Amino acid sequence: MKLKIILCLLVFALLSFCTPSCDFSKTEWNEAIDTEAYLFRDCMLGNVLKMRLLNKSKTDIIKLLGEPNEEFSKMRHEICYFIEREYSQGLMLEPLKAKILVFSFNEEELCLSYEVEYRY
Repeated sequence: MKLKIILCLLVFALLSFCTPSCDFSKTEWNEAIDTEAYLFRDCMLGNVLKMRLLNKSKTDIIKLLGEPNEEFSKMRHEICYFIEREYSQGLMLEPLKAKILVFSFNEEELCLSYEVEYRY
């Protein structure tokens, strides 16, 4: 019986450590190897998604996360933060797929929604 309890605790501990998660830090969120390769964004993404960002202003979100990687036209009212990007090998380094955090805003620049998109 004690062996089963120990094994259950061991499995639980291993599963807890396998899930990447780290506390949000604006400095680490913006720490990049180059202009589009961020070291900690994927690890922090879960915590960012748990923040209550709906109805926050675009300015407040940019203060929190830093400058976005992309800002779409005034018609769409969206900003994007690259989480992960995978590039092709060879001379032409074109993105094969990307994981992107997208924020959508209304005309008053209040956040209507935010979600993770996968682009291929």
